[in-house]
Amino acid sequence: MEKQNYDAGLPVTNAPFNLCVRHGDLIFISGLPPFDQEFSRAVREAREQGRPIPPFPNPPFAEQVRLVMDNMKKLVEAVGSNMDCLLKVIVRRAIVSRFPFSIFYLIEPRRVVVLRVLHTARDPKLWPRPKRKAP
Repeated sequence: MEKQNYDAGLPVTNAPFNLCVRHGDLIFISGLPPFDQEFSRAVREAREQGRPIPPFPNPPFAEQVRLVMDNMKKLVEAVGSNMDCLLKVIVRRAIVSRFPFSIFYLIEPRRVVVLRVLHTARDPKLWPRPKRKAP
């Protein structure tokens, strides 16, 4: 079996990895950032010209999830599959050190259902603590 790379016409950032790889009947999608066309172009141009990567504009979390899911759908369909065939999906909002959570969810026709939000830090001292009101 030979592996095939797919980009589905998504915005290119010249990152050193493939967004979608098919090997036999398996599809591997990784590293889908919540970048729109404009920011992807700015990142690509910075890499090509040896300049620092511009700061991430940090749109609202819901917009980031929508961008990632729309791009994932394009990649899955470019390979000849669909979103119903996904086995596992993890979305991280930002760099793990800034947002160390995994979000497991289902995609339904008109909504995204969040099943579980898990803290990924192994050290319980790093886990967020609920804020308690003073007595």
